[in-house]
Amino acid sequence: MGLINAIDDGVLTAYVHYLCVRPEYQAKGIGRELLRQVKEKYQGYLYLLLVAENEPLIKYYKGHGFACYDERSVMMIQND
Repeated sequence: MGLINAIDDGVLTAYVHYLCVRPEYQAKGIGRELLRQVKEKYQGYLYLLLVAENEPLIKYYKGHGFACYDERSVMMIQND
């Protein structure tokens, strides 16, 4: 139904790599519960980060307590 993945440095920063919920199970609270569990696990960390790639995702994560850090863009190299 749903899957969340987070990596951390063991002390300071955790990064939510992805949150996936099968389309037929979306809007049933599964994503909310997965985020709750990750936020609980990393509540003692200074940072819990993620990347939201579009406006609907930004709105979704803001609704779960995340905030945009500033106007910086995420940068990457995508290898073929």
